[in-house]
Amino acid sequence: AHASDPTAPAHGLVRLHAWDVLSSERNGDDVVVQLGYSVDALELVYELRFGNQLKLSFTAVNTSAASKTCELALHTYFDLQDATTAQVKGLEKVGYLDQLTKTIMPATGSPIVFDRETDSIYFGKVDEILVDDVARGRVVKVRPTNSETTVVWNPWIAKSQRMADFGDDEYQRMCCVETARIGTNKLVLEAGQKQTISVSIGL
Repeated sequence: AHASDPTAPAHGLVRLHAWDVLSSERNGDDVVVQLGYSVDALELVYELRFGNQLKLSFTAVNTSAASKTCELALHTYFDLQDATTAQVKGLEKVGYLDQLTKTIMPATGSPIVFDRETDSIYFGKVDEILVDDVARGRVVKVRPTNSETTVVWNPWIAKSQRMADFGDDEYQRMCCVETARIGTNKLVLEAGQKQTISVSIGL
C-alpha cells in the first residue's frame, strides 16, 4: 500500500488480485497452503497453516537493486458474542494513533473496550494480545512476530450503516486486531532483502 497516495485503493493493492497457489499439503496434523504474488519488484509469499492454531506468515523479498518500502497488515477479524463486554488486552503500555481524530495518544494502562467507533494504530512491540470474549467465556491469544504495529478496529453504529459490505448490526459481534507494519513502522527492504511478518492465533 502507498499511504501517501490518496488515489490508492483502501487496504492496498494485492488484496484486489488473484494469487497463485504455490503449494497445498498436509504437514503432520496441519494443513499448509502457500500463495504467491509479484508486484513492483516484490516477491510475496503468504503461508497459512491450519491446525491446533492458525499461523499466518507474510514474506516479502525485494528483487530490485534499490531499496523498497511497503505497508502491510494481516486483517484478522474476531467473532464475539458481545462486543460491548469484550476486552482486548496486551496493549496497555503502548501509545497509539487515534485515526478518527488523527491524534497521537499516550498508553492508557487499561484494556481496550468497545463502546464507540474504534480505529487505532498501536506503535510498539508486544509478544501477546488477548481478545477476551467475556460473554462467551473464551480468550483468543494473538502472538505477532516482527510486527511492532497493531490495528484495533470496530466500526460501531453509524459507520456500519454506511458500509455496503457490512451488516448494520454486525459491529455488536466482532472486532478486528491486525498484525501490521504500517506508518512509521512500515517495512523497509534493502536490495535483495527478505522479511517476514507473522502471527499465530489460538485459544
